Amino acid sequence: MTDVPPGPWDIFLVDDRPENLGFVKDALAHAGHRVETFLEGRAALEKMEESPPDFVLLDLEMPGMSGIEVLGEIRKGDRYSEVIVIVLSAHPREDVEEESLAAGANEVMSKPIRLRLLRERLLSLKGMK
Repeated sequence: MTDVPPGPWDIFLVDDRPENLGFVKDALAHAGHRVETFLEGRAALEKMEESPPDFVLLDLEMPGMSGIEVLGEIRKGDRYSEVIVIVLSAHPREDVEEESLAAGANEVMSKPIRLRLLRERLLSLKGMK
């Protein structure tokens, strides 16, 4: 699995359609990362109160709380300032990217996720390149 950086990092995958991230979860877990999946943003936020992850891979389009709303909660105050958030969008547009970055995302990636590109982004965002 040379396409995924070595672990261990704590990574939250937040997407209302888990099939969208199944192979990403498997690849990250196989590389030694601790991966938790959430079908909606509120559950991820609740878990963050117990144990903040290193990374959050966050879908934008979800029922209930949108990814932008979840991101807004993560970026309130300084408590989770070290958490790196990568927003995932099935419909990458310039305005989506701008809104996500303005809301506090560290990166925006389009779906489907390419593992090699994800690896490069994770390493870069952790300052390991």
